[in-house]
Amino acid sequence: SSVVTQNAWNHIAICGYGNGIFAAFLNGNRTDVWTSTANPYYQKMTIGQDFQKNNSYAFNGYLNQIRILNGIAAYKGATYTVPTAYLS
Repeated sequence: SSVVTQNAWNHIAICGYGNGIFAAFLNGNRTDVWTSTANPYYQKMTIGQDFQKNNSYAFNGYLNQIRILNGIAAYKGATYTVPTAYLS
């Protein structure tokens, strides 16, 4: 399912695979794949808001265990097992 469950913890991941290919995952299931020719080094990154919409889509909730990896896609394939322990 690609619907975030309200009032519950959800595991969300965005992975870049190189050559402009990206995938979104929700609770261990791939929900979308897309390509982009935008250079990520010149793009503004925000977490918890849509910077282009002037915060009109601001996230209302808690964020925990945020991890940003450079040079490696943590999740591949159509599904993965959602971690059950804290990141180390």
